[in-house]
Amino acid sequence: MGGIVLAVVLLAQGGFAWGKFETVIALMVLASLAVWKFSGPRNATIAVTAAICIAGIPGIVEMARKPQRSAAKLWAGYTVANSLSLFGGTVWTVEERLAPAAFVALSVAMLAACWWPQKDLR
Repeated sequence: MGGIVLAVVLLAQGGFAWGKFETVIALMVLASLAVWKFSGPRNATIAVTAAICIAGIPGIVEMARKPQRSAAKLWAGYTVANSLSLFGGTVWTVEERLAPAAFVALSVAMLAACWWPQKDLR
């Protein structure tokens, strides 16, 4: 429901653009669903985690280009939460640990990007 509301608001405000990258992300979602359907949960976990990591790259790049130090606390919190999720489980399998491990890495990358030195663009 929240996704539908967000889509409607973005369309109403004109803040929505669909490019090649969005098409690639949509195709990765469909591929992840196909992997889950035909290959099972282990391979689906790998496919979905890879798709999420690839989808996060533009955010990391944008944050590095225009660092927002005020967002560092948020990303530090995500890093802690993802670390707790990673180490809080009982079974160390791909299905249980790949996503939390990848999300720790993404959170650390975003946290580092928040503090990336901004270049003077004169």
